[in-house]
Amino acid sequence: MAKKTEDQKTTLHEVVVHLNRFEKPLICQVDADEANRLISAVEAQREKPPSFYGFDLVDGLECYLGLAHVARIGILDILAGLPFRKPPKKADKQWEKQIAERDESEDPVILRVWMSNEAPEVSTYHDVDYHEWCIIRTSLEESDQSFVGFTDEDGERVILSVAFCAAIEVYDTHYLSEEELDRILKDDSDVPKEPPTAKITALKLPNEH
Repeated sequence: MAKKTEDQKTTLHEVVVHLNRFEKPLICQVDADEANRLISAVEAQREKPPSFYGFDLVDGLECYLGLAHVARIGILDILAGLPFRKPPKKADKQWEKQIAERDESEDPVILRVWMSNEAPEVSTYHDVDYHEWCIIRTSLEESDQSFVGFTDEDGERVILSVAFCAAIEVYDTHYLSEEELDRILKDDSDVPKEPPTAKITALKLPNEH
């Protein structure tokens, strides 16, 4: 009889990012692997550090930090080591199928943009084309553009200065239900009343079935 594979465990960490000029922090929850990746990325001694850090989040959530705007990051194991099951890793074919299905979908994304102007502001843009977001994401990762742009729900072309972009949170309507979006974007206020959640939405307590 084959041995049953033991579930991999992880722990829940809350990441609180204090951005220059903003009173309220950006908050998300990550597993142990992502917490360690974040620490390694921001504490590494490099001649030219990356301009943006992209969190490894569950399907439907993305978040990019402009590292030049970060004043302080706090990372806390908020459940004091209580273990959770890690979701199984997707095989290459599963990833390829998921990417292909998303590319074919016309479901839009919602962007929450933190701009560090003289009067810092957090603006939410609905019904943004997913493929436009993909172009912006590539620009942030490769640091090859001074400006990025997209068309919002009113048909307005919004062009952002990358230098003043402190963070971009992304909520993908292809993966998130209306109930989940309402909970995250409650009252459409400047900062979500419930923080965007990294990975933990797919994790379960060890004794759960």
